Parts: sequence; structure tokens; C-alpha cells
Amino acid sequence: MAPPAAGPQQPFVAPTFAERRLANGMRVVVARSTNVPVTSMQLVFGGGASADPAGRPGVASMMALLADNGAGGMTAPQIAARVESLGANISSAINQDSSFASISAPSANIGPAGEILAQVVRDPAFAQTELDREKRRALDQLRVQMRDPSYVAQRVAWRVAYGEAPYGSPPTGTAASLAALTRDDLVAYHAAWWRPDNATLVITGSLDAAAGFALAERLFGSWAAPAAPMPALPANRAGTAAAPRVIVVDNPASDQSAVMIVTRGVPRNDADYFPLVVANNALGGSSTARLFQEVRVRRGLSYGANSGLPSYRDEGLLVATAQTRNTGVPETARVMLAEIQRMRDERITPDVLNKRRTLLVGAFGRQVETTNGLGNFLAGLAVQGLPMSEFGRYIPSLQAVTPAQVTASVAAEIDPAQANIVIVGRASEFLEALRAQHPNVEVIPISELDFGSASLRRAAS
Repeated sequence: MAPPAAGPQQPFVAPTFAERRLANGMRVVVARSTNVPVTSMQLVFGGGASADPAGRPGVASMMALLADNGAGGMTAPQIAARVESLGANISSAINQDSSFASISAPSANIGPAGEILAQVVRDPAFAQTELDREKRRALDQLRVQMRDPSYVAQRVAWRVAYGEAPYGSPPTGTAASLAALTRDDLVAYHAAWWRPDNATLVITGSLDAAAGFALAERLFGSWAAPAAPMPALPANRAGTAAAPRVIVVDNPASDQSAVMIVTRGVPRNDADYFPLVVANNALGGSSTARLFQEVRVRRGLSYGANSGLPSYRDEGLLVATAQTRNTGVPETARVMLAEIQRMRDERITPDVLNKRRTLLVGAFGRQVETTNGLGNFLAGLAVQGLPMSEFGRYIPSLQAVTPAQVTASVAAEIDPAQANIVIVGRASEFLEALRAQHPNVEVIPISELDFGSASLRRAAS
């Protein structure tokens, strides 16, 4: 029995945006997106993990993590209790290009909730006891993650793709950098990057522009920008692409292997970005995409295979990934590379293109229909240096992509011959067959692996 036909596409109504700067340089964006009495405030700062001190990964991550673990004279439990009493949620996070602190609450409570957010970003305590506890937790988590082949493969892939450049550095740190991290590191990072003239405040929900700007002024208007100029970011956080590598991380204890194919992509503002979004969705964006169908459905090599197009301010990636039995590694890697090559060789049909665009438009609508989802998208535009008007162009940009543009963009930007191949698993079960396909394979015992080094090998003691 055939599935029912898709219904008519519902019109998308963009929220009303308003934008201004406070006297201290803070950019404020207000988007009234709902009549439901909920409001979200997201404060995004430029810098992120790529601004970690050289050779000291994990500083930005730990600083953001500890920001709401004591601030403004309140302890971590006191902040948690106050947030809960307001029906609010508070969080902080980082990515390669920025760090975030956000809070959401019923609109009736967004004033006092915003006061907590202001204290967290302006006056974090960075108590030594909290730092010690979070360092132990982070080190324990890292030990657990090192048993996960997918985690190890991702960290290796980013390092291989970006080399010594800041984007290649592990954002949450290494065992060595976490052990060496001090409270002074956190204080220095906070002073350098969490400042009003490096911040964009995004307010979404039921507040109109006048109420949103008044709230921003009340909470952050008195926050003076430091006299010192903004620190300079590295000129090219992505670095120059190096020759591709084939790396096997040998973990004899691993019952399965992670296979990851990674190649350099484009910045978010590149003309090829939207054709590549469509291409990536056709390659590995869902269970109906090529990787899943070929790797899982037809060959039974994995429970799933997918791809992603992470975008950064300087240059992003195309990443294809699957997890398979150790003996299935050579075939899985070969099939994944073949599917990437097929994206170059075979023009996407109008029917497939239409289905992929429909999926992408639907996913975008589901993301931005929530207050937090809309805030995340707008904050992402700020991180990427794009105007808020890009929100209204997102769906038209997807709908304008043609089959010829997909083919041309993939040919220009994605070459499987330049892809890095990363495999983490029990090498004794697949290395000989893999080497027949890739004679240049490098083998790194997991005991010698060092994410902090572009060579990925721990220095001899």
C-alpha cells in the first residue's frame, strides 16, 4: 500500500525583529515569536574554544561550565534553587567560535530570571572547590569517552582536518590540559571575552521590542566595557588543509569500530553553502538518504550511517560516519567513499531534490517554532557574523537550489580523494584488508593517542 501523499506546504511566517546596541556596545536582538507567555534570553560571546590559550584546550569550556556554579554572592545550590523557584532553566555552553549563557522562564518571571543571568555572566565566582570538583568530573568523563570509538574518531577527525589550527584543538580539553587548568585561567578568559562589547543578547518569546530593549537596558546597561581593547582572534582558525591521512586508532578492547570520513567544507556565508546543505541531506541526512540505504539497508554493515555539515566562522567540514563490526571496516569505508564520489558523478534528480528540500524546510520550521530553538538559530547567525535578515532568507535560499548547483558545489568543494579516513577499533581484525585499499594507513595505539598534538601521538618521555 502506497504511503499517503504529502499535504500542501504550510506558509512560514517569520517573527518580527528589532535590533539596537546599548551604550556599552552590547548588541540586542528582540524577536516576538509567540503569544505564549514564555521568554528566552541568550547571550552569546565571540571567541569560544578557538580562543583558548595556545596549548591549553578546555579553558573556555570549563569557564562556561562554572559560570552558573556560583555568582553574584550566591552559591551553586542557591542559584539552582532560585532558578527552580522561578520556573526557569539556565545553561551555558561553548562551540568553536563562541560561548553562550542563556535562561528561559515564564514571561512574568523573566525579570528576576534575567537578573540571575546577568550575575552569572558579570560576576561568576569560579570557586576553587567547584573547579576542583568539575575537573575531577571532566577527567572521569574523558576516561569513559575514550572507551567510545565514535567519540575518539570525532576528536581525531577534527584534529586531522584542521591540524595545528585552533579548530583542531579538543574544545573540552585533554587529560593533561584539564589537570593543569587553574582558577586564574578561568578568570583571565572571562575578563578577555565575556564583555558587553563582545556580546549579542537575543530575546525571543512573547516580549515586544520595547519591553525587550527595556529589560536589556535594566540588566546590562550598567555593565561597562573594559578599557583594554578586544583580544585578537587567530587570523585563520581553520588553518590550511593538509594532505589527507588515513588513520587507524588501534583499541584491542573495542568490539566495534567507528568509521569516519571527513573533508573540509565551506564557511556559513559561502555561496556553495545551501547547495551543500541539500547535498549533505541527500548523502546522509536521514534514513532515506544514500549512506543509510547503502550501508544499513542493502549491506547490513551498521545500524546507521549518516553525514553532517558542521559550519564554523572560518571553514566547516563534511563528515560521514558509521559504526560497524571490526571485520566490516574495509567494506564500510569503501562504500562510504563511493557514495561521496557518487554525489559528484550523478546529478541529483528534481524529484529527490524536492524531497530533500521539503525535509530541510520542515526541520527548520520545527526548530524555530519553539522559543529556545528560534533563539539558538538567531544566536548562531550572530556567531557566524550574518545579519538577522538571513533568517527570512533561509527557506528561499533552500528552495532556490537547483540540481546543477548541487552538482557544481559538490564538485568544487567535496573531493573524496582529499578526504581523511579515521577508524577506531580492533585493528587486528581489519588492518590487512584496509591496507590493501589504503597503503598509506597510519596506526596509532590508543595508549599513545594525544588529541592535543597535530601528530596525534604522545611525545616520548
